[in-house]
Amino acid sequence: MDPNDFRLGTIVTAQLSFKGTLDLLETLFAHRFNDPVLQKEISKFLGSCREVEKRRNQIIHSSWVPDNMKGRGALRLKSIARGSLKIQGEVLSKADLQREADTFKDLTDVLLKTWMPNIDKYRASRATPATYLPPLHDISGGPSPERSQEKTGRATRKKSR
Repeated sequence: MDPNDFRLGTIVTAQLSFKGTLDLLETLFAHRFNDPVLQKEISKFLGSCREVEKRRNQIIHSSWVPDNMKGRGALRLKSIARGSLKIQGEVLSKADLQREADTFKDLTDVLLKTWMPNIDKYRASRATPATYLPPLHDISGGPSPERSQEKTGRATRKKSR
């Protein structure tokens, strides 16, 4: 994808799952930078992202009830019915959930501070921005100057017939 054309990246990734987006990033990074040391580092980082997504999904897609027996926080329950019923559970305190959130934030910080400079260097090495997509106002559904002229021209031709 073209780092100077933000919309192209959005078009390609809009319907991708988080896992698919990470796979795409890893593949594009290898293609663009061809640096085995950096590739190993980004693979490790993206592995951490995959683990955090897995944990996030456990937290978000579980049922929650108060831990009324011991008052330590909330009980997370996840029921799985594949072949037989399995119920997973754990008690999480407010501090536990804050640690999980801090882990998510830490990965975001690593992305912005460690990996984005590489993307910025690549972007700077590109000669010119991509020009093959219409202006943003054209995609939003609003009239572009070109479309307004086309419509005016068509309307004029229809009247003269």
